[in-house]
Amino acid sequence: MAETEPTKSSRPRRRRWRTVLLALAAMLVTLATYTYFHTWRLSTRGTPLAAGTVAADFTLPDHSGGTVSLAALTAKGPAVLVFYRGFW
Repeated sequence: MAETEPTKSSRPRRRRWRTVLLALAAMLVTLATYTYFHTWRLSTRGTPLAAGTVAADFTLPDHSGGTVSLAALTAKGPAVLVFYRGFW
């Protein structure tokens, strides 16, 4: 049986299915990548300190290039540490 050439009416349908399949593949890759990195990030977290637990002393640079230590902050009174994700 000889193969026939596709008709003009079936070509747009094939293109439409190809576009749909490519979009689904792109969404699947995006979901897999997000899941992988989200799971990795969760597994690298340590256990949080309980409320009232004294944190170990540390020194970090501040926004102007100086250093700030936890001991210097707690000498003035209680300190609250907030870590922002991302950049300002």
